[in-house]
Parts: sequence; structure tokens; C-alpha cells
Amino acid sequence: MLSRLGWAIALSIARQLSKTINKKYEATGMINWLVLNDVMAWLLALKTDLIKQKNLFYLLLLAVGAIVAFGTTLYFVDPNINSIWDGLWFAWSALTMVGFGDVVPTSLLGRIFASFLLVIGILLLALLNATFSAALIGRGVTQVERDVTQVEKEESLILQEIKRLHERLDKLEERSK
Repeated sequence: MLSRLGWAIALSIARQLSKTINKKYEATGMINWLVLNDVMAWLLALKTDLIKQKNLFYLLLLAVGAIVAFGTTLYFVDPNINSIWDGLWFAWSALTMVGFGDVVPTSLLGRIFASFLLVIGILLLALLNATFSAALIGRGVTQVERDVTQVEKEESLILQEIKRLHERLDKLEERSK
């Protein structure tokens, strides 16, 4: 493991390298391309991680189901919802917490259904946030695990080398006696 001094030196070198890269490529706009390239690689990796998340598919399926079910139900129970499309539009805007206000339920039953839809929307947004967070954290944890494995391998090699050097030193001390 690196000591505090080692980390300070590594961070200092990284900062200086960053300044050098910025100065070298700033005039050509190359730094923007490098940053964009890194961001795109990160987004592609995030997409891959999100595709692996089964919860995301189920959450999106639940959201579509809620929009269709509540939108259709609102069409039948509320006189202010003039078409199924208006019901679906209201359900979509309520579920996503946008709430445009162009279509609103006016009956008591319609407002009760809309209230349930808003609660479901809050829960879905929280679950989507948790799913994205899990993907991001999982990616970081995987990288840390790889780094730890690499450090452990290097540590093992260093310890073997130290042991070998101690044995060699012991032999030299015995010869010198």
C-alpha cells in the first residue's frame, strides 16, 4: 500500500500531468475531444451495466402498465377526460411528475385515481434512481475489486522477494562468520 507521502507524490504528478495536457492541447481543442471521448466511454459502460439490471426492465414495464391502466380507467370514471388518449396523456404527465395541467380529473373518483398515480410515480422515480445508483456504484465497486486484486498480487510478489532477500542475507551473514 502507498504511504501518505506516496499518495501525495502521485497526486502531485497527476495534477502536473493534467496541467501539461491542458496546455498542450488547449489551443487545438484536443482536450475537448479527449474529455468527450472519456464521457462517451463512460456512458457506453453505464449503458452496458444498466442493460444487465433486470430491475430496470421490470420498472419500465410497471410504468407502462400503470400509464395504460390508470389512463384508461380515468377515461371511464372522469367526465373531464374526453378520450383514452387524454387519459394516457394525463397518466404519463402525472407519473413522470411533470403535470402539465392541460388535462385534469374533476370528479372525486378521478382525483382519487390521480392521487394513487402520483404516489406510484414517486415510488417509481425513487426505484429508478436506486437502479441507476446501483449500476454506478456497482461499476465503481468492480473497479475497486480489480484494483485490490492487483495490489494483493503485487504485495505477494514483493513479500516473496523480501523473503528471498532475507534468505540470501542470512546466507551471506553465515558465510561472513
